[in-house]
Amino acid sequence: MSPDETGGTTLRHWRSEGALVLHDPELMPEPSLQFFQPGFWKTTGRLRSTEKGRGTTYLVSTPQGGDWVLRHLWRGGLPAMFVRDRFIWTGPATARPFRELQMLARLRERGLPVPRPVAGMVRRQGPFYRADILTGKVPGRPLSHTLREGEADTSTWRRLGEVLRAFHDQGVYHADLSVGNILLDRGAVHLIDFDRGRVRPLGRWQARNLARLHRSASKLLGENEWRSRPWRECWEALEAGYASGEP
Repeated sequence: MSPDETGGTTLRHWRSEGALVLHDPELMPEPSLQFFQPGFWKTTGRLRSTEKGRGTTYLVSTPQGGDWVLRHLWRGGLPAMFVRDRFIWTGPATARPFRELQMLARLRERGLPVPRPVAGMVRRQGPFYRADILTGKVPGRPLSHTLREGEADTSTWRRLGEVLRAFHDQGVYHADLSVGNILLDRGAVHLIDFDRGRVRPLGRWQARNLARLHRSASKLLGENEWRSRPWRECWEALEAGYASGEP
């Protein structure tokens, strides 16, 4: 067992039955491989909901009273046609759930609105591994829901622009900045799912990151609807909030 200190958060490694777990001992003082199995939460009556995306996301209620989000990590793009959920093992430092947990811990220490890291597990199979991750539940509904429901609120989009600027000013790159990975809750904004996210020097990637979000919204609504006046004004409000540089 070895600690991995990230700011004020100490994540610890734990091994059992061929699996390696990285966990926050405050939230998970006694790790168990069962915590990464949806069936365990279902049989104990603590599985609150599921949501389909690239894979299934599970919302579970913990004995301590908080809610966690459980995800199995899946590949995207062309590699997913051949190895849907297997990644090449190069050591714990590069394991995807561990990198995401460590990044979340660092971002929280910087005061950025992201979920709290709980635990991640990897199981090696030869040169590959499969992985699962648990994070704390943050309040809010995905931005995608407000788009589908036609809630074109410019004040919300301006706030979103301010928050995105706060992330970018600290060099935080979200590899999948999309309408499904932004949660809104009465003026509060959180970003989730930092798999493959990283901190990098400021540069052109910032504009490309915003362009990715723009494409995500256009794809969900359809190009004609996204170009309509209410949504055009929302995007202009986001740009104004981003340009203001106020966190």
